[in-house]
Amino acid sequence: MPKHYTDFLAKHGIKSTHQRNLVLDLLHQMNSPASAEEIYQKAALLQPTLNLSTIYRTLELFSSKNIVTKTILSETKKAIYELNTAGHKHYMVCVKCKALLPLENCPCALIEEAVSSQGGFEIIGHKLEIMGYCSRCK
Repeated sequence: MPKHYTDFLAKHGIKSTHQRNLVLDLLHQMNSPASAEEIYQKAALLQPTLNLSTIYRTLELFSSKNIVTKTILSETKKAIYELNTAGHKHYMVCVKCKALLPLENCPCALIEEAVSSQGGFEIIGHKLEIMGYCSRCK
């Protein structure tokens, strides 16, 4: 993705602003999902006048347009965000250090088949978190 996201945002019906470009650029640079506060800390170093509320509004806008994926962690109830790439992700969460370790593949296909065959339930999505201890915290 380019540093200037005008065309990308326009395709999603969003006006390009310096703040939105900055948030997209930071998300693009991150190797793992981040909370709004973590994104704000990095953004404030580059643009000290930026408000945390602007980060929240931008992330919610991006989430509503499927530019980012918002995941609410069950243990902390904290939302984390990452660019919406092809497919979806599930995580193993270390209960001690809170590390997020992505699962390579989605293990839910068999569960979806079994559930959808019961009573005509139409599945539109799923979320999975596996809690435990990472290799450093064992």
